[in-house]
Amino acid sequence: MSKSPFRIYEQLPPPPSDAITYSQVLERMKLGAPLIVADGMGVDSTWMLMLMKKIGITPDLIQFSNTGSEKPETMAYLANRRAWLARNDFPAQQMVQKKIVRVQDHSLEDQCIRTASLPSLAYGGKTCSLKWKAAVMDRELTHWGLCRTSWKAGVRAIKVIGYDNGPSDGRRVKIWHDRRFSYWYILRDPEVGGYDREQCKEQIALAGEVIPVKSACYMCPASKKAEILWLEKNHPELLERALEIEKVYREGKHFRQPELLPVFKKNKLTGLKVPVMDRKTGEQKIAWTEPVRGLGRTWSWTDFIAEERERRRISPGLFDFLLEYPAAAPIAAAVLKELAA
Repeated sequence: MSKSPFRIYEQLPPPPSDAITYSQVLERMKLGAPLIVADGMGVDSTWMLMLMKKIGITPDLIQFSNTGSEKPETMAYLANRRAWLARNDFPAQQMVQKKIVRVQDHSLEDQCIRTASLPSLAYGGKTCSLKWKAAVMDRELTHWGLCRTSWKAGVRAIKVIGYDNGPSDGRRVKIWHDRRFSYWYILRDPEVGGYDREQCKEQIALAGEVIPVKSACYMCPASKKAEILWLEKNHPELLERALEIEKVYREGKHFRQPELLPVFKKNKLTGLKVPVMDRKTGEQKIAWTEPVRGLGRTWSWTDFIAEERERRRISPGLFDFLLEYPAAAPIAAAVLKELAA
């Protein structure tokens, strides 16, 4: 096997000098690097494409990976996206989906039901998005002619990622380069301006375009409680399917009760887990471990919906102000408990 012409980068946050910027993108494109947009179909991705048009850059390929568990509004927005791309002389969007090989998982939901588990984000992982989005798009690029030509010449392709300039998305930026790609976070690029999520919404509205809903699977563990209530109101059948995923998980082999377990920590040098010792007794520490309770990680969607429905039954509309003042929620919960008693 021939050696790769690429430098292998460590998977660590790089120094600021390693960040790829607008001017560097232009230079790379002159060398033949293809420009690929990872379109998430949400707010950030929408303004990302519009911003590229504004600064005069046209991508070579636009990809959208469908997990099979997207919100109906996201799939309906496809027509809007494709019309905008055609009006602005951008390439047509390529929609890709995970290919079924051995197990018949046609969606992330199917996988959760079959394995009696939750999306990996509930356990603090990222494999749900990696497996059903990033890996699917990368597999298509492996056979794409422009990428193969670029790699053969020793030039990384450029992936444009729509992480906004807010603190939340800032924590998602982990890598700027790998063996095959350089990653351009255009919304965080100081040469372009920098836009957080609210600014992206403002810019989309100013351009007269429709603002899309938040792009995520309907059973995403990152969903806020207000988003779960939105799902109940607009798509009750999808909420029931999400609750079924949680039910199968809680009845399956992966769910466990709180238990006392030895405490370990990761050695920074070796990467191995080592016991945490109690300084007083000299013995290994033992601590209670809390299970992942459901799609809310530390709380269950099922319990939340049951409590919310009971609240509405007892006192409809009484605590609607909590949507604006979430800090008052514990007090209201105590009042509701007294009313239900």
